[in-house]
Amino acid sequence: MKFVFTSDAGASSMTWSSDLDSLWDAKIEAVRTLGELLSDDGPQFWDHHAVEMTVCDERGARLFRLNLIANECSPP
Repeated sequence: MKFVFTSDAGASSMTWSSDLDSLWDAKIEAVRTLGELLSDDGPQFWDHHAVEMTVCDERGARLFRLNLIANECSPP
């Protein structure tokens, strides 16, 4: 199955596709890839405090979205 990933993590929005065996594999790929993008561009994440990744099927139907939001807390 072909899955299309779109993320705003990093310096600009990116879109790419992957052939994977199942929706479960797409979910794992999304989390893994978002982690890799943040490990490369972590400072930009902390400037904006939020990133998003959307995964669609090959027809463009949205399957799921990951939202990562950071809230900084005051020291106790």
